[in-house]
Amino acid sequence: MLTRIGMFIGLFLLYGFFSLSESPKAVVEIQPSIYHLGKVADSQSVSFCFTLVNNSDKEIKVEKIVTSCGCTVAKQKFDVLLPGQSGIIDFVFDPKGRKGYARWEILFYTNLPEFPILMATFDVTILKDGMLSQDFFSFGEFHRGVSADMQLWIAPEKNPDFKVKEVKVVLENQNQECFDVECKPGVYDGFYPGPRPAYSLKLVAKNNIPYGRIEGKVYIVTDIPGKEKIEIPLLAKVIGDIGLRPDYLALGAVKKEDKIVRKILIFNRKGESFQIQEIKTALPFLNLGYVSVLEDQYYQILVSIKKDSSLPSGEFRGKIVVTTSHPEMSEIEIPVQGVVIVPASEQK
Repeated sequence: MLTRIGMFIGLFLLYGFFSLSESPKAVVEIQPSIYHLGKVADSQSVSFCFTLVNNSDKEIKVEKIVTSCGCTVAKQKFDVLLPGQSGIIDFVFDPKGRKGYARWEILFYTNLPEFPILMATFDVTILKDGMLSQDFFSFGEFHRGVSADMQLWIAPEKNPDFKVKEVKVVLENQNQECFDVECKPGVYDGFYPGPRPAYSLKLVAKNNIPYGRIEGKVYIVTDIPGKEKIEIPLLAKVIGDIGLRPDYLALGAVKKEDKIVRKILIFNRKGESFQIQEIKTALPFLNLGYVSVLEDQYYQILVSIKKDSSLPSGEFRGKIVVTTSHPEMSEIEIPVQGVVIVPASEQK
């Protein structure tokens, strides 16, 4: 009995061996199925290629190539592949503006009904070139009282023993400190080609940070030759119950004869009642008003240029101040910016 079972198992394994050894190859395939680009710098484009192998008995034409990201461009080196032929398709990947690990698919559309779409994949780890992990502090929108922080790394490749001497945050139109600053040495692995000594600079929003749009610069003093003073722009939008869309009024290029009207929506995010009590500005040529969109909840602020008003020449900046009945957001500031264009006939 045991002998019969052993013979049966032996025959089964032998059949499996021949079945595997005789498995047909893919008639049409992309080689390799995945291309590993490894670690690349974000400042330089990278070239790579895939090979299309035609083991069928028909001619193949690649009619279209679609990548899942707009950062990759294809260049095909052939028009048609005859049976038994292979062809190379080159690609150039541009990593600018990206960072970290990423994986994308590439679709090859062919003329064969049996293989209408072929797919290949490539992956890459994008590391920052240069000495700054980012070029700005952009907090985006966050609620006051909610923990909000941003971190930046400084690591000059040719000056590993550098020191950060001072960090200063300078904000526009702010009389109070809005951020705590944490600066300490460490090692950062996000730079190309690998980890290096660095300084971590972290900004943490204070719990009592004022509402509204906060702009400014972070000044970093170092002993790096040629980079003794580094400026990093900063932008944060601190929101509360009362919201604005937009929160910054850009009037653009203004001419005296223009009839400019801009609209700002002001609303309560919780749907609770509030009233606008006053709208004012120090810019004398702006005309301000508002209408109720949804009673005691949504309003539309209307901004226009006063007729026959005297406009300053060149760029102007200011703010619109909205007084409301909300207990925590009784005064809301909206920055205003524009440029007055004076006709050549009026220029002195």
